[in-house]
Amino acid sequence: MLNSFAMWLDQFTGAQPSLAWCHGTDAYTLKKIITAGAFKPEKCPVFNYEELTYFFYGRPAYKNGEPNGIGSTAKGPVMLLMDNSVVKAAKRIFPFDTGAFADNRYARWMHPKMKKEDFEITSLSDAANKHVEAFFEKNKNYLDCLPGISRNLRGEFEAEVINQMLVDRTSTRNDSDDRRITVEMMTDAALPFTKQYLKAIIGPQALKTVYWMADFLDGAGKGVEYVSYSLIYMKLANEYQVFFENKAKDLQRKWHYL
Repeated sequence: MLNSFAMWLDQFTGAQPSLAWCHGTDAYTLKKIITAGAFKPEKCPVFNYEELTYFFYGRPAYKNGEPNGIGSTAKGPVMLLMDNSVVKAAKRIFPFDTGAFADNRYARWMHPKMKKEDFEITSLSDAANKHVEAFFEKNKNYLDCLPGISRNLRGEFEAEVINQMLVDRTSTRNDSDDRRITVEMMTDAALPFTKQYLKAIIGPQALKTVYWMADFLDGAGKGVEYVSYSLIYMKLANEYQVFFENKAKDLQRKWHYL
């Protein structure tokens, strides 16, 4: 049964074309994924320690709580862009990062009795596309974080809250960040790490020519784009967020998603 928010969102046809899904990780974990040949879901405390893998629609939402500089190539941030067909494996879809919801980062917009399940949109066809049309009108606005709502939302309490979260341009370390503007999907399947789903890797330049990456790009990942960057070891991993956003947008523009 659809919740009230999903019923409201279902009136929209959905912005087209579909965007990529983004997954943030680091170089060490990427090697593990390539060796295994698949994403292996990990236990998630937000959903009772179910084994899940998280993806974000169109826009990277890379978050790393490490307080120190990156220090080594193994900790180098990596962003993976997946073909939209990965949505067929969706376990759940939400209009925001559920981890941030669980940490009470959305409290200043939410009614205290609202639960994350009030916002679940998994059962909708093209759920992420509908969200983009409803709150951003088109893909470019979504990727540029430019929401535009003019319709009357009174009585649609969940939609009103989402709108307030999106149009509020303030963001503090303690109550919220850019994760509130990105659609989240989680899967519980061991997805193949091949060209079937993977479209691009954004990672440190040093990784592109190491044997295991070269073998992957010449084998199971043949045709996958590798976009490299110079890793600065003194930087915090989170400092690469804007870089990943811009690179992901550039790639999707090249793929004619905008």
